[in-house]
Amino acid sequence: MDCEGHSDFVIPEFSLGCDHRADFVVMQSFFSGWKIQFVELEPVDKKIFNPKDKTPSQRLRAATKQINDWRNFEKDERVTLGKKFS
Repeated sequence: MDCEGHSDFVIPEFSLGCDHRADFVVMQSFFSGWKIQFVELEPVDKKIFNPKDKTPSQRLRAATKQINDWRNFEKDERVTLGKKFS
C-alpha cells in the first residue's frame, strides 16, 4: 500500500528466531524510519480472567509472557531482527 510516499506491510506468521513467532507483523515506514508492531491473535471465546477471583487466566499469562519474550528478543537480537526485516 502506498501512503503518500510511505509504505505499509502486513507479514503473516513472522518468525523471531527459533523459539518465537508472531501471528502478524505490521510495518509502517515514515520519513524517520519504521514503526514495527508484532501481533498475536487469541480466540475471542476464551476468558482472559478467572471468573472466581478475577486473576489473569492461563491464556492471558501465556500471552503476557510471549510479549515479554518478544521484547527481550528485540533488545538482545536487534541486529538479527534488522537483517530479517531487510
